[in-house]
Amino acid sequence: MLSIQFKTRLAASLAWTALVTWPSFAAHGETAVATPQTVTPEVIQHYSDLARSQNPSVKARSAEATASRHAVGMIKTWEDPTLKLSGSTASSRGPSLREDGDLAYGVEQRLPLFGKARARVAAAEQDQRTAELTIEYQTQILRREIAKGLYRIALASGRIRLTQEDVSQLELWLQTAERRHEAGGGSQVEVLRIHTELSKAREQLITRQSQLRHEQATLNRLINQDIETPLPAYQLPDISDPLPFTKALADLAVRFEPKLQLLSQQAVAAESRIEIARRDRLPDISLGIDGRQYSRDGGLREGTFTLGLSVPWLNRGRYRHDLLRARTQAEAARLDVEDYQLGVREEVHLLTLNADTARREALLYQNEIIPRAQRVIDVALSAWSSGQGQFNDLVEGRRMLIEGKVMRLQAITEQYLMLSELLLCCGLSDLEALDQYRESTPHHSPTKTQP
Repeated sequence: MLSIQFKTRLAASLAWTALVTWPSFAAHGETAVATPQTVTPEVIQHYSDLARSQNPSVKARSAEATASRHAVGMIKTWEDPTLKLSGSTASSRGPSLREDGDLAYGVEQRLPLFGKARARVAAAEQDQRTAELTIEYQTQILRREIAKGLYRIALASGRIRLTQEDVSQLELWLQTAERRHEAGGGSQVEVLRIHTELSKAREQLITRQSQLRHEQATLNRLINQDIETPLPAYQLPDISDPLPFTKALADLAVRFEPKLQLLSQQAVAAESRIEIARRDRLPDISLGIDGRQYSRDGGLREGTFTLGLSVPWLNRGRYRHDLLRARTQAEAARLDVEDYQLGVREEVHLLTLNADTARREALLYQNEIIPRAQRVIDVALSAWSSGQGQFNDLVEGRRMLIEGKVMRLQAITEQYLMLSELLLCCGLSDLEALDQYRESTPHHSPTKTQP
């Protein structure tokens, strides 16, 4: 009788130890390892600077911009002159050859009239501006991808820390269940059940560690370094403040969205090609000088001036089609800009809506679901330790708590992914630039934008 009481007290003591240890471990589990660094605008800017200087796609766009600058300089105002030289060896001409000369030479130069060269220079300058905006667009795309990569790394790291906490807690529960079973106060089914859950958690930990390595490899690729280069540990920032959709925010995106700026510049470049097609219909005029002399005495026999004129009117139908093609392409580019403007406003509306949905979901898990799941574990563990509760209730509470914490991390990540997309739409550099638009009016103007 005394032995049974001792075993019962031992089992209750061990179960109570698990009850006391669980909340404290959940609160301090992240401090068992090195404290991760929060993903901040400074961290994103650091990796963005590395990508701007090292990423091959940005270097390729920079090379294209350099080539476009050379394209402006290679346009010739004066065409290359044409030199002409001919001779005669017909001895039967006799005196006539001496009078007319047996050597003929000349030079012909096309004149830079009607602004044809200026039109081509203007079009080349617009192409150069397009190439420069392409660099900025590619840089903004990289910045967004880097930000999203860092948030995914932080999410993967958070999942790993939660799984490590779960493994440690299951190991503690396993020890408690085994001692209870040895003392006669527990069931072998409970021991086997915890063994199964522990095996699943350990396997999940390996999987999530592999996912983290892949996310780190993706970030390393963006900054053009070895994909196995180790990176610091990161964690997600706190839930961001709400950002409602406003007309001022949509207007900002229409003004500074990088791709929209690129499309607008492409429309301007297309307009400049209309002027080229218009001036190509005009004739080319060339001026020439010809001379003749006799080779034996070197005497000049004749000198003439020539004026050449091309006849484009024979192909005026083709020139008309060329002009119509240029005008149609410019109109298509303009319509693409208008359509993308509407799409940008819709995108801003959708992103703010999705960001707000993710924020509310994160707050729901943080303020309601996770505390309730923790309460379920406390109550179930207390009842199980006293022999009055079911072990299944404890397992279900653990599942609710883990799921709630994971869903909270996913909701926070989703909010920041949406905000990263919104930054790209608005052409802004970091999340702090959005603060003035959280309660903005349509008369506010941006302060932090990319050049």
